[in-house]
Amino acid sequence: MTLKNSMRIQFMAAATLISALLAASNTAAQESSLANPPTYDFAQLIEALTLRSDEGLEEVQQADGSVSIDLQNRYRNVTLGRVDDGERR
Repeated sequence: MTLKNSMRIQFMAAATLISALLAASNTAAQESSLANPPTYDFAQLIEALTLRSDEGLEEVQQADGSVSIDLQNRYRNVTLGRVDDGERR
C-alpha cells in the first residue's frame, strides 16, 4: 500500500467517524427538543414562515443575464397535522 493510499484510507475513516458523531449529535438534539417542545404562538410562527409579501425584495441581475431574488426566508410551505387519541389526522 502506498503512502498516498494509506492517507486516503485514513482520511475516509476520519470523515466517516465525524459524520457518525454529527448524526448522533443531531439525533440527540432532536430527541431533546421533542421532549421539551418550545412554547410559542403557532399562528405567528405559521404567518412568519408563509409570508408572501414582496416588500423589500430586490431583483439582482447576474453576469449571465439571469435574474435572481433573495426571498429572505419567505414563501415557505407548512404542513400541519394533529394527533387525536393516538391517530394521525
